[in-house]
Amino acid sequence: MNRMKKSCGLVLILVLVLMVSATGGCRMILGREIVVSAEGIGDKSAEVNIIGVNKSKFSFWENMSMTDYWKPDNPIRLDAKKDGYLYVMRFDQNGPRQLTLGKDPVWKAWKKRKYDYLFVLADLPGIHQDQPGNADARRLIIPLKCWRGTQRTAKISLESSGIGCFNLPKCF
Repeated sequence: MNRMKKSCGLVLILVLVLMVSATGGCRMILGREIVVSAEGIGDKSAEVNIIGVNKSKFSFWENMSMTDYWKPDNPIRLDAKKDGYLYVMRFDQNGPRQLTLGKDPVWKAWKKRKYDYLFVLADLPGIHQDQPGNADARRLIIPLKCWRGTQRTAKISLESSGIGCFNLPKCF
């Protein structure tokens, strides 16, 4: 009987190890969604870019000038879109004020790039000063370690004063 319990325990551990490695461990957040609301900017237009970033590129994206990033022909933004790891949401006066990133090929592109962070970048109305990281009102960095367990949806709100995420733990 003891031998059978040990065998069952080993099989269970092996199955769990295989499941974690097959899904990419903590990077596996397929089936989750990001809901962005533009109610906080009234009827003004805004664009939101969501990018999956790995640890090796974190500093680059954290310190990038948002003023430069949002210039019309910025090669970094254009390359990210062309390479398939940039998700774009556009809010205009006549369109919906809430958009959702649900099931989309971009999640697989991010997983392939071994992302550890989601960068939510917004071209908000008004004048904003360039700052590093979350100090810039136009950038929100969400570490994946914040998005664990049963939480399936990240709720992001756009305000004239910045971007907020009000339902994920503050671990950044």
